[in-house]
Amino acid sequence: MSIIKQFVRWAGISSLVFSTSAVADSIDETTQNILNNGRITAEVGYFGVVDNKQLPTLKLGYEFAPLENYWDIRPIAQVMGHYLGAYHISVGALKDFTISKRWSWGISSSVGYLHEDSSNDTDELGHDIEFYSTISATYHLNTATAIRAELGHISNASLGEDNPGSESLFFSYLLEF
Repeated sequence: MSIIKQFVRWAGISSLVFSTSAVADSIDETTQNILNNGRITAEVGYFGVVDNKQLPTLKLGYEFAPLENYWDIRPIAQVMGHYLGAYHISVGALKDFTISKRWSWGISSSVGYLHEDSSNDTDELGHDIEFYSTISATYHLNTATAIRAELGHISNASLGEDNPGSESLFFSYLLEF
């Protein structure tokens, strides 16, 4: 990689980090409360959003309070399932980044157990261990609630012979707990 490309990459990352920090100093109580406390999530969406087999899916989770000594990363626990009987139980981490007084974005990654349904109506994901990663945008409604749009990907990271993966789209309601 050329020095110019490395510089551009570092400049972009640095500006994102420093602009996020500057905004965090000016956010109001509405956003600060929901960013600093644990929260329950209830989500509805689809798996297979770019495939031919979109599956309506429900997801419930708990996002713990940020760990101050670990870059404010949040431990998360979640379970998701669909009407054909498949479910995924996972634990992982989430990092929120403040954009403005009411908006934030985040990234997450988790690992968990996947129980696939016994029908032929869904794609096999290739292994019982699956990794789930997301990117999201969150709008903070008030001091205790927020809504989120989340795009995700689940795959077995080549643990199995096949690794088809699947994309998801979820809409969430977050409640400070």
